[in-house]
Amino acid sequence: MAEEQESSSLTGEIETLRRPLRYYQEYDQLTGTFNKAAFCKKGSELLSASYDGLFDVVCIDIERFKLVNDIYGMKRGDSLLCHVARA
Repeated sequence: MAEEQESSSLTGEIETLRRPLRYYQEYDQLTGTFNKAAFCKKGSELLSASYDGLFDVVCIDIERFKLVNDIYGMKRGDSLLCHVARA
């Protein structure tokens, strides 16, 4: 009985440790949005589960973004990326 409780406790602890690892595996740490691999995986899942076949995908390219970092610094550039991700 004690071994079962200890095993159950360890299983819970392992799951608690795995949760943040899964988050970091799927999400960009700066913006909180899906990273490319997770976006492709989730997109494929949605496309194969869809019955009506209608989807909208928005792609944003910030022209000459490197200039933002060069002129205003990486902190301001990161702030801009986070703002765009929330929009």
